Amino acid sequence: MSTHIEGKFSVTSFDEKKHLEVDEERAVSRATIVQTYEGGLSAEVTHELLMCYYADGTADIVGFARIVGSVGDRSGSWLEQSSGHFDGHTASGTSAIVKGSGKDGFENISGTGTNWSDKDGRTGYTLDYDLG
Repeated sequence: MSTHIEGKFSVTSFDEKKHLEVDEERAVSRATIVQTYEGGLSAEVTHELLMCYYADGTADIVGFARIVGSVGDRSGSWLEQSSGHFDGHTASGTSAIVKGSGKDGFENISGTGTNWSDKDGRTGYTLDYDLG
């Protein structure tokens, strides 16, 4: 049976560089983004992302994240694989915990999540997980 948690996050660093440029509006960039999560998950989350920007200002996003933190009385880390989309105002995505990536209190963790953030600074996430 899975456990559901949710909360919000803040961005503590954002480093994005164009990686493959088609023209001024279309490019693939690589970003390292660090976030602090609060709510059901208290953690530092480091994302390594590739973002493909289109001429209309939208983008598709793929990548991995390392989560280091605690849920309840458990602490440790795990990896998540993610994909998402930016519609010009809001970035949203889904993620899946990478099998076998859990360490310390999360050795057998599995599950899926969602996250979103908008240009107005609102953020949110959900995580549905099992501890095996």
